[in-house]
Amino acid sequence: MSSGRSLSRGGFSPSGSLTNVLVVALVVIVLLLCAGVFLLYNQEKGASNDARIARDALNTMNMSYNDLSNKYAALAANCSELKERYDLLQGQYDNVSSNYAALKNQSDTMMVKLGEFLESDPTVAYNYEILLAERENNTTVQVLTVNVYNVCNKDMGDVNVKVTIRSMADNSTGELVKTIKGMPSLSKRSVEWELDSLSRVQSVWVGLG
Repeated sequence: MSSGRSLSRGGFSPSGSLTNVLVVALVVIVLLLCAGVFLLYNQEKGASNDARIARDALNTMNMSYNDLSNKYAALAANCSELKERYDLLQGQYDNVSSNYAALKNQSDTMMVKLGEFLESDPTVAYNYEILLAERENNTTVQVLTVNVYNVCNKDMGDVNVKVTIRSMADNSTGELVKTIKGMPSLSKRSVEWELDSLSRVQSVWVGLG
C-alpha cells in the first residue's frame, strides 16, 4: 500500500489569503479617509483664507467709505460756506453797482456843469507855498512849491513856471524857470525849488510856453 501526503502541510490556505485581503482593504480605506480628511482640511483652510481676504477687503472698503463720507461732509460744509460768501459778495456787488450807477449819473451831471464853468481858451490857475525844511549839518532851507491847474476844457501844451528871487545877502535878483510838459484838461502839476534862508520870492509867473 502506498503512503499518501497530508493536505494539511502545504497547498492553498484560504484563511491566510482572506486576512491579507482584509488588511489591504483596511489600508486602502484608511488612505482614502486620510485623503478625504486632507481634502476637507484644504477646503476648510481655503474657505478660511477666502473669508479672511473677504473680511480684509470689507474692512478696507468700510474705511474708504468712512473716509469718503468725512470728505463729503467737509466738502458739503465748505460748499455751504462758499455759497453764503458768494451770496454776500453778490449782494455787495449789487450795492456797489447801484452806487456806481448813481455816482456816474452825478459825475456826468457835474461834468456838464464843470464844462460850463471851464474856460474854452487855454487857461491855467496856480498857487504857491514856502515851507521850511532841515537838511544835513542842521541847515535850514526854504522849499518853494508851485501848483499849476489846467482849468481849460481842452488839453494844453508846455507850461512855463518862472520865479523871481531876491538875495538878502547882496540884494541881487535872479530868475528860476521850469517847464511842465503838457497838461490834460483838469489836471494838476507841481514844481519845486530849494532856496537858502537868505532868498526871498519876489514874484511867480505861470504861462504857456
